[in-house]
Amino acid sequence: MTNSNRFGLGMNSDLTIPSAVQGPYPLGFEVSIDNSASGSTVLNTYKYIKSVGSLTAGGAYVILPSNTAGSEWITQTPATSAVSKEFGFAEVAFTAGYYGFLLVEGKITNAVSAGATTAGNTCSLANGVTTVTDEAGTTETAKTVGVLATTAGGAGTVSVIVKRKQVTI
Repeated sequence: MTNSNRFGLGMNSDLTIPSAVQGPYPLGFEVSIDNSASGSTVLNTYKYIKSVGSLTAGGAYVILPSNTAGSEWITQTPATSAVSKEFGFAEVAFTAGYYGFLLVEGKITNAVSAGATTAGNTCSLANGVTTVTDEAGTTETAKTVGVLATTAGGAGTVSVIVKRKQVTI
């Protein structure tokens, strides 16, 4: 038998309230939430990070390790890179330097889209922006972050089923 320590989420509201001071969670802490009570069939997983800049609600950000104490897991606007990166979505806005959770797997209903989208198509991140872009098809690429769950006629918010993986930008 393996001895493992378990650390739980204090309150579900901790997922949506960024804080100026680090809460009771270690940076990099992950939690999965069963949303079936609210009718969702998707398990959401979140990662506790420190924002470097301000984060937009529904924006997608790259998650990077850092060797600075108190900032071991930080965010950055996606930038072109052949190296695969971890990413997550901010479900709520963050003030620069705040601590909080990013969605790294599951369903986000307020992802910011760069333009028109078609439900069922894959989507990706682009250089210098925190929006998702419709990949105009269903074939997954090294840039795919998930599958669009809603169709939109132009830029705005969409639902995305987020696939946990590392992506190139």
